[in-house]
Amino acid sequence: VLGVMLGSAFTPDIVGQAGSWVVSIVVLLVFVVVVTAILTWGFQKFAGMPKRESLLAATPGGFGEMILIAESYGIDVRSISLIHATRVMFTVMLIPVYFRIFEGYTPPDVSPMGAIGDMGMTDGLILAACAATGYFGAKRLGIPAAALMGPMFISALVHLMGWTQAKPPGELVNLAQIVIGTNVGCRFVGVERRQLINPVGVGIVGAAITLGLAMLAAEALHQLTQLDYHALWISFAPGGLAEMTLISLAMDIDTAFVSTHHIVRILFIVMAISVVTRVLFGKPDHDSN
Repeated sequence: VLGVMLGSAFTPDIVGQAGSWVVSIVVLLVFVVVVTAILTWGFQKFAGMPKRESLLAATPGGFGEMILIAESYGIDVRSISLIHATRVMFTVMLIPVYFRIFEGYTPPDVSPMGAIGDMGMTDGLILAACAATGYFGAKRLGIPAAALMGPMFISALVHLMGWTQAKPPGELVNLAQIVIGTNVGCRFVGVERRQLINPVGVGIVGAAITLGLAMLAAEALHQLTQLDYHALWISFAPGGLAEMTLISLAMDIDTAFVSTHHIVRILFIVMAISVVTRVLFGKPDHDSN
């Protein structure tokens, strides 16, 4: 559902604007490197974390990839997973509250999603086909996050070709939001309260620092490029792709812009972190599948 929804945002009009995103994407990649360096140093200096653990905990994204790399080096993944889960949850909770309280931002009353009853049979079948072919195709090709990335690419292609303008019904998107929110909370299952204090504290501080730097970067880019400040901040925020895209959808902020930036961020992190860890830490102790 989320993959098809993301892909439906890539209309020919949106793609025509993509050239103006180059500057913000380049700045985003620099931002990721700078934030990772700052947090890695801070986690070592003030939280007493080992070098390997601090780097994997500081990287703003690629939750699953960080866990797999940590396991390959024989690192205890519990604190790293808690820090990343806290980062995502804190970000998801703070951004909508901030915009509502401090900026008085309210989305339009009209939902960008349709209703199940209003969708025609042909459009429904096309969207269902995007979901099925995208998922199974991406899974067969070994693409990470196949359930999200595959349907998104197929849906984007279908919408760019003009075969349909339909979007997933609002009822399914709302259900997806419930599932995503519940999934983030479930990452804390089985964790004792005494185990939460240090990792959760580190995660909150790290997320707050990243959000603050993202706010500064968004304001500077807004002044430079006149791109929407709200879309820029959500694009630089250290949440997950699905979570940030759902926030942009709920707030009626450019979904294609936000999702494109987060996809680039995640791909960059996934490609870079394996190289960086091998250079800094050497060959992994054992392979992790």
